[in-house]
Amino acid sequence: MLEEQLEQAKELHDDIRKYAHPRLQIRFLIYILISLGMLSVAVYDVLDENAGIISSLIAIVVGIVVGIIVTRIFKITWDEKAQKVISQLDEYGAIILAVYIGLEIYRERLVEYFIHDATAVSISFAVLTGIMIGRVLGIRRRFRKVLDTNL
Repeated sequence: MLEEQLEQAKELHDDIRKYAHPRLQIRFLIYILISLGMLSVAVYDVLDENAGIISSLIAIVVGIVVGIIVTRIFKITWDEKAQKVISQLDEYGAIILAVYIGLEIYRERLVEYFIHDATAVSISFAVLTGIMIGRVLGIRRRFRKVLDTNL
């Protein structure tokens, strides 16, 4: 089973290099690197007892869901002329982006509404970590869907 997952990951990596527009490749790589860095900090917060493991996991899961939804900001499509997967901002994406920015501005207040102690910053960071992971997963899923439809 692990071998099969590794093979699928390798195929996806090869497909991204072959079919994704360079800007989409760079965005995807940046999101992966940021996600890994943020996940490291979130794990450190749990190990350093700045946040509980359960609350951090819940925050990351909530963030992943938000991140997958926020992936909708960019429309990922197939460009027939270039024979590449491209992404662009569309009108619904702009609305989601505006809501997302509003949530980011008030994120700490929203977290503090549910959590009333010093762990609010750690939990808030865990939500952001989840959002980045969700964006990676959302782009990956949408990329695969576009390829499956067009190849």
